[in-house]
Amino acid sequence: MFLKKIEIYGFKSFPYKVTIPFSPGITGIVGPNGAGKSNVLDAIKWVLGEQSPKKLRVKELSDLIFAGNEDKKKVDFAEVRMTINHDPPVWEKYKDFPEVVITRRFYRNGESEFFINQKPCRLKDIQFLFLELGINTQSYSIIDQGEVSKFIELSPKERRIFLEDLAGVSKFKITEEETKKNLKLTEENLIRLNDVLKEVENQYHHLKKQAEEAKQYLNLKQRLEKLIAEKNLYLWKKNHQEKKEIETNILGLKEEISQTEKQIEVLETEEHVLSQKLLGLENTIRSLREELESKEKIYKDWEVRFGNLLREERDLVHRIDKEKVKEETEKRQLEALDKENHNIEETLNKLKNQAEKLKTQLEKLKTQKETLKNLYEEKLSEFKTQEETFFRLQKEVEKFNEKKHLLEREIQNLTREKESAKKFYQNLKLEKEKLEKESTLWNNLIDEKEQKLKKLTNEEELLSKEIEKLIQKSNQLKLAAENLKGEKKSIEERILLINRLLPNKDKNSFKNLPFHVDFLPNFLNVKEKEDLDLLEIVFKEDLNALLIEGIPHIKTISGYVKENTPLFLKNPEFIRFFEIKKEGELTEALLESYAKNPRFIYVKKEGLLFTPFGFIYVLKKKNEGKIRLQKELEELYQAKIQVEDRLKALTLEEQNLKERLSSYQTKRNQFLNEIKKLKAEIENIQKQKQNFQLSWVKIEEKESNVKERLNQISQEINRLNQEKEEIENQFHLVKNELEKNKETYQKTKAEITGLEKQIKDIETSLNKLLQETIQIKTKRDSLLQRKTEIQKQTEKLKNNLKTYQNSIDLLQQQLLHIKERLKEVREKKDSYLKEIEGLKKDLDKVNQQKIEVEKNLRSLEQQKKQKEKEIKNLETQIYNLEIRLTEKKLLLENLKQALEGVEFDPFSLENEELDNKIDLNLLEKEIQKLKEDLKNFQEINLASIKEFEVISERYHQLLNQKEDLEKGIAKLQEILENLKQLSKEKIQTTLQEVNQKLSEIFSLIFKGGDAQLIFNGDDLLTAGLDFQVKIPGKNIKHLNMLSGGEKALCVLAILIAFYLVKPGPFCIFDEVDAPLDEKNSLKFIRLLNLIKKNSQIILVTHNPNVMKEVDTLLGVTMEEKGISKVFIIKPFERVNEGRYPEDWLKHAQR
Repeated sequence: MFLKKIEIYGFKSFPYKVTIPFSPGITGIVGPNGAGKSNVLDAIKWVLGEQSPKKLRVKELSDLIFAGNEDKKKVDFAEVRMTINHDPPVWEKYKDFPEVVITRRFYRNGESEFFINQKPCRLKDIQFLFLELGINTQSYSIIDQGEVSKFIELSPKERRIFLEDLAGVSKFKITEEETKKNLKLTEENLIRLNDVLKEVENQYHHLKKQAEEAKQYLNLKQRLEKLIAEKNLYLWKKNHQEKKEIETNILGLKEEISQTEKQIEVLETEEHVLSQKLLGLENTIRSLREELESKEKIYKDWEVRFGNLLREERDLVHRIDKEKVKEETEKRQLEALDKENHNIEETLNKLKNQAEKLKTQLEKLKTQKETLKNLYEEKLSEFKTQEETFFRLQKEVEKFNEKKHLLEREIQNLTREKESAKKFYQNLKLEKEKLEKESTLWNNLIDEKEQKLKKLTNEEELLSKEIEKLIQKSNQLKLAAENLKGEKKSIEERILLINRLLPNKDKNSFKNLPFHVDFLPNFLNVKEKEDLDLLEIVFKEDLNALLIEGIPHIKTISGYVKENTPLFLKNPEFIRFFEIKKEGELTEALLESYAKNPRFIYVKKEGLLFTPFGFIYVLKKKNEGKIRLQKELEELYQAKIQVEDRLKALTLEEQNLKERLSSYQTKRNQFLNEIKKLKAEIENIQKQKQNFQLSWVKIEEKESNVKERLNQISQEINRLNQEKEEIENQFHLVKNELEKNKETYQKTKAEITGLEKQIKDIETSLNKLLQETIQIKTKRDSLLQRKTEIQKQTEKLKNNLKTYQNSIDLLQQQLLHIKERLKEVREKKDSYLKEIEGLKKDLDKVNQQKIEVEKNLRSLEQQKKQKEKEIKNLETQIYNLEIRLTEKKLLLENLKQALEGVEFDPFSLENEELDNKIDLNLLEKEIQKLKEDLKNFQEINLASIKEFEVISERYHQLLNQKEDLEKGIAKLQEILENLKQLSKEKIQTTLQEVNQKLSEIFSLIFKGGDAQLIFNGDDLLTAGLDFQVKIPGKNIKHLNMLSGGEKALCVLAILIAFYLVKPGPFCIFDEVDAPLDEKNSLKFIRLLNLIKKNSQIILVTHNPNVMKEVDTLLGVTMEEKGISKVFIIKPFERVNEGRYPEDWLKHAQR
């Protein structure tokens, strides 16, 4: 079994699809730095399940996808496919497959896909697959760049992980962790189950008692329901007969109403004729008024026109005056421009003469300048040669000075270094003493942290108990909320029933009015509900009248209402008319007081109701009308609001409990996190303590290095003093030569500066003359420009004078036209005024005819009202009967509802005669007795029967669950013990085998040397792994005393020993031979040959000696910017036939 090939696409520096083959033996990957060699190994690690961006040498996982460059666009995903030759088969699951292909794909949005043989799988499946073979990204099978010597620097516990991977214990550890988690979960479940079981057990015994009481209660209730049904059947028959009698009386009264309505119809026809006539007159008045309004409008329009024409006339006169003023101003401007033009011509002639004089002066100065320049150039060439020799000598002097100063500084620095080295040597001794003191401090710190850990664990246990209490309280609140919801539902059902009985117009018909509407019962100050029932007998539907506050309310309601609607004026003085005085019995004195002062009086004994209108009602039956129902409805709405408020309060309390619970849980999590941190801190302190021991060894090394350095410094100071004396001699010779050349150099310099001053004076005078000529030229150009502008302005002004003259003529013509229009408008205005006066006279005549017709209509309306009063009296009688009829219907409806669930056919009972044998009083007594028996029962929970059935079933289920959990815990504990025992055995045997192989290998690398891996504790499952080395000629107290190459060889020896004990399918090394010299690299090759037969080796190298020994050599280059390319180097291109390794390496890099 070996790695056959990998296919890379879009991963790091591989934007194109690349297939990299590997041979069964040693495959070497070579190429220049930064070409992408390590990216090939990163691809293998990534497909094996590496998740750490740091290990893959990126900031975040999205950086693994090729980001693009100037030539190549970025790709959407990265994919690596690894093909493994599965012969002979190792994995039982894939034994029929000659090849196993593992694929990993990663998209830019963060999604990942994993496949084994093109079938989707989890990352965990891939990791578990290779864990059996001892291959994972953190194991000894993959060694990253620069990590070869880190094995020695690791702590004993970290080093142990490599041995566990070799022994195959890593897989057991994962299963052990999962088993521990499952065990913890089952134990937690058992604790929760015991708590629930206690609670359920209490409920079980309590509900059993309640269920027995509920069954006894239900038997009595069934007997009561039977008697109530018998009573209700009798009452239904009796009330049904009374209902029929009321219906016949209502029909007779309705016939009387129809006769009076016919008489009203005759009066309405007469009224209709008169109203038609009135409408005709109103139409004529309307038409006359409209005509009058239109004439008045036209008259107003002509008046407006007349006013507008007058304004236009005034405006035109004003505009003519304005144009004349403009014409005069233009003439004045024309005269001023002529004068300015004459002055410009005079100044131009003067400027011409000045320009000619300046020209002659300029030519003289230019000739003087040229002669001086020629002389200056001759002198300058002589000066340059002298200057070069002078500066050369000066630089030599400066160089000697610098060298002298540098040497002095070096000597000073070395003396300082010598002093500081002496001080450092003394400090090292002091540091040794400090380290001894620190060891005691480390021990105290560990004790302090452990005490703090104990305290936190105790606090966490207390919090968990508090959380359990809060959960119980929240369950109680939920039960209370359920009860309130049931109460709310019963109130809503009663509200629905009353809403069905009440007419809809009482509630909803006045919602759309622009003001708030209230009814008379709400305005009355009634103390008892009985008073409302008595008032309804008298006023009937009028008692439910609308309250109004004035005329605007009456007008809006009369326009809005389509039926007869009673209104009541909202006045506090009217309330006293509705007060009912109650008396015990009827007496003569009572009748006399009523005759003098008619008012509402109710005599309870005789059941008489006296009214202020003279009517006296004899009341034989209790009346419960609509108003009573309305009041009950309001009370129910208030009760509903109270229940809702209580529900809200409960929900708020429940929310507060939840908040407290969440806060406790967060606090508990904080404690757990702190405990975790403390444990980590204790581990870190222990690691630091180990590092402290290492630092002791390092100080000893530093001490020997300081002594060597002191000897080197003293030798260097002697050498520098000799060099300083030689430089001082050379410096004096050069300085004498410099002073000779200085005098001639200064003379020539003075002559050149004099010539330069003369040339500068001539140039300044030339510049002044040129400036004067330029000024004259600019002045002349500006004057010429102004002259052309004046000519243009004069032409423009002449044209403007012509246009002003034309506009004045036009405005005068318009003025004449407006005066003619004013005459026409005045004549038309006067004619319309005469027509308006005639129409006003016609309108007065028609108004007098209308008044006579309205008088006749009023008399007809009075007759109609008298007939309507008669109908109203009849309607009141019908209304009283209808109230009785609704009462009967309501009673029958209630009885019908009460008889629900009983065999009841109203159609068959209608024809049956009333059974007079039934005694209602006896029935009532029996019912009352049963009710009292039921009242004697304390609070009965009827749901307890079903609840008991449910709870008993749950109780037995929980008992079975408890038994299962206890068995599960025992089984899991047994598994853990077996895993520990197996791990111990495997680790012990593996360590013995490794040490045997290690001693064999170590003697090959270091002649006479020996190495061993030893546990530093008694417990094999927790003890760390120490590494002991013996190299002949070296007293190694600590591993840090080894050199870099020795450390690398030691680690490689351990790795090879691991592979000899348990050969893995492949191992990956990234520049592990970097610290090795030529001699040690040959030893490394010998080690590779030991495992070559059983394991495939893939390594990145720059070492030519290693390149010679590999079976397949892969070259990695970067021809395009940021894009890696892989190729196979053929055998004849290798290091042979007398070619140097360096030449071949260049060839490979190319």
